[in-house]
Amino acid sequence: MSSRVLTVANLLCAVFAAVIAVSCSRQSPADVRAIAVSVDSLLTAGDTLAALELGEKLLHDKPAADSLHSNTFNVILNLANANARVGHFSEAAQLYEHLLRQGLPADSSAIAGHIAVLQEFGLLCCEIGDDSIGKVLLDSALTLRESLYSENHWRYAIGLSALALADMRGQSWSAASSLLESAIPIYQQSGTAADSLLLQAWINFATVRAELGDFAGEQSAMTKVQELLESKRQVSPLTRSLAHNALSLYFDRIGDLHEGLEHQILSVSFLEQAYGSRHPLSLLTRANLLVSYSSLEDLTSLRRELNRLRDDLNLVTSNSSAIADACRICGSFYLNLNELTEADRLLRRALNLYEQFAAPLSRDRADCLQALAQLEQKRGDIPAALALGRQSLNIARANFLELFDNLSDTEAYSYSRQLRDLSDFYLSLLREQPPDMFLHSTEFAEAVVTGKSVVTDALMIRSGILRELHDPLARTLLNSLAERRKELQPVRAPAGAESGDVISNIEKIQRQLAEMSARYRSGRDLLDFGLNDVSQAIPPGAILVEYYRYTHTNREDSRSPRYAAVILGTAGLLTNIDLGDAAPIDAAALRWSDDLAVPEMLNLERNRKLTVQLRKLIWDPLESYTTEANLLLISPDAALSGVAFHALTLESGRFLIEEHPLHYLSAARDVRRKSNGQAVARNPLLLALADPEYTHTRLQRAPQTLPFAAMEAVRFAALWNEQLQGVSHLYSGARATESVLLAEASNTQAIYIASHADKGSLSPELEHELLLAGQSLILAGDSAGENDGILTAAEISQLDLSGVNLVVLSACESARGMQFDGEGSFSLRRAFQLAGAECVISTLWRVDDRSTADLMANLLTSHRHNIPLALQSATVHRLNQLRISGNQLADHPYLWAGFFSSGNWELRLN
Repeated sequence: MSSRVLTVANLLCAVFAAVIAVSCSRQSPADVRAIAVSVDSLLTAGDTLAALELGEKLLHDKPAADSLHSNTFNVILNLANANARVGHFSEAAQLYEHLLRQGLPADSSAIAGHIAVLQEFGLLCCEIGDDSIGKVLLDSALTLRESLYSENHWRYAIGLSALALADMRGQSWSAASSLLESAIPIYQQSGTAADSLLLQAWINFATVRAELGDFAGEQSAMTKVQELLESKRQVSPLTRSLAHNALSLYFDRIGDLHEGLEHQILSVSFLEQAYGSRHPLSLLTRANLLVSYSSLEDLTSLRRELNRLRDDLNLVTSNSSAIADACRICGSFYLNLNELTEADRLLRRALNLYEQFAAPLSRDRADCLQALAQLEQKRGDIPAALALGRQSLNIARANFLELFDNLSDTEAYSYSRQLRDLSDFYLSLLREQPPDMFLHSTEFAEAVVTGKSVVTDALMIRSGILRELHDPLARTLLNSLAERRKELQPVRAPAGAESGDVISNIEKIQRQLAEMSARYRSGRDLLDFGLNDVSQAIPPGAILVEYYRYTHTNREDSRSPRYAAVILGTAGLLTNIDLGDAAPIDAAALRWSDDLAVPEMLNLERNRKLTVQLRKLIWDPLESYTTEANLLLISPDAALSGVAFHALTLESGRFLIEEHPLHYLSAARDVRRKSNGQAVARNPLLLALADPEYTHTRLQRAPQTLPFAAMEAVRFAALWNEQLQGVSHLYSGARATESVLLAEASNTQAIYIASHADKGSLSPELEHELLLAGQSLILAGDSAGENDGILTAAEISQLDLSGVNLVVLSACESARGMQFDGEGSFSLRRAFQLAGAECVISTLWRVDDRSTADLMANLLTSHRHNIPLALQSATVHRLNQLRISGNQLADHPYLWAGFFSSGNWELRLN
């Protein structure tokens, strides 16, 4: 249908709708048929909103609604499908139910419509997460197909494809793969009638194989898609468009952007052939084509297609979510070209359409508001930009909270990156205020404090609730989750296991746990905190420093990472400080960290020089606010998470730890976490594991022994018993196993581990792991069962350590992990805190086990102080011991500054 015919159809339907609106409420059968024809025309034209409004009249009058002749039945089915496409799931479900209440038709030719309802309703249920009902409906549809067709008929294969699509939506990739493998041969032998279905099946099969990590299988399936497109098979233009779109995405992903662009152009061409150039789907696909031109920096083609798209959007009067998306994309490109008038008109049209079609907390709506905020920033109207940016950020955060109870951990962290983009832009706007306003902007400080580590905090609340439940089902799911995570490690994976399926199973379990925790969360809001709450929790005389790395966007749309620091005291905000470009700070932090990585090459003068360079960037600008502090609470971000602030040399020549006790936080709001008590229990139990035995020699990398680790643990345990009247369970050598830790950890008040740590290579959650006795078995390729000696951060995070007051990790780089701006680092330290441990003492580099023994002994002799004071006393004592001994490297941080404390700063050991 040509675009001209579509426009005429729109006008005719609008006139007819006006006539119907003033007609009587009880329609005659002829009226019902007329409305059905108009609705069908509107849906064909892509004017979803008008179709949905007019379609309500089909059900307005009961006698008319009950007269479901085939034409009306199909239109109501199309209306239900249209509602589902635009996200009106409740309305779609009501229409599907209305059609199913008519019962199974006696006429076999009409059963096809009933099957279609069951199938679409089933897919909708799977889409909104009700998999059990969805599968029942889809199975019913397949059963009906079996009654009408043989199992080798292409109409039966449609049922298999529908079940495969449901499994894809539920991320059951192996199940979807098996169903498609059954459907594809049926389509292949069915001749031209099933050509379009065959092509669609190969497209879905390519997606499934990619999700399973079988990229060779994906490539093979995509080759089949290309062969079908090049053959003389009778494939509809719409299906050809979908196929070329899939190929475009595939080639873009493998880096062949030119080939991807060619397929995107063909996708647009076939879609226009099917619907016309001004159909909403055509317009949206053309808008996506702009992104391809932009990626290739083909500005001539970009400008040509952008202006053509704008002109066609101006002529289109239909309304749908696709039109809204096309307007937003088109408006954003005009914004990038600084054509603000065109950008403003298109973006505001998109926003109006989102208010009609999208949910109030829609991410698309948030993105559109942010684009309008950027537009006002370019115009120099910062107050207007701030108002729009604030609205965008609030919608995105509210959307996250609404979705969180159905999100897996991975999905939640993915959302974190989206939130981060909006938050960074909002901070950029606040930074553009006059200097005096910025320095004292509580709005800037509020945005930093409430925006940092949002997802990790929410997941910590979720984990805490699950631990408190003591629910057998929750424990079963948590155990199953731990087992599935182990399967991600190649040496632990079951034969034939595919990584995509394992990840899918992990995410399914996480969603079940999320839903379970939501039911018991009561009134505890996930993000129920603010700047005032944090300030009020800061102890008298203490200063909290919240570092934050964000991407600053200026009026010229130039983006550059920057660091800011928010300084807080008990009375509230002291100041905001712009620390400048992130590049020199990141480089200085990395050079400083690298200097401590090779103990055999320590050089004091080099370290002093690097320390001064770093201090000038990250501490000197704020030192005047901290000189009188009796406690410094430091919340680093990004590369600064690898810096031992307590080892910074002040201008006076003294180290920061000599002036103040320091304590580290993942985020400023951690200061609000209250302990179960400010001191450990009477006669506390210590679980200590040290110097695990690695016996096998078939390892490619055998961990070195730790000759002083056992001595260190024995000394620590003896002092624990003596100073705290405690009880110690000490395991070393072959007895220092994973199974001992798993069995005893939840029933102890303190855990002390002196062993090796290592990096994994699979995911942030598995990035770091403790190596305990038995570790060599699994690396050698043997099966060690539960006691394989590798305890990953993910496994640790699933333990119930809510009764553990203190964890000491005398292991290599136990505080280091993969860095994520705004969410901190994923480390062993973070894992123990997620598991519920109150306070963790950990390391930033490979600590010397001999000096560690002295430091830990000094820590316990200071047991009457809280942990930051005790650790300050022990650290300074160790430093002075080195100086007295005449050690030429006494002031080098490697020898004395490797440990720091995080978590509950109030904890005392007595």
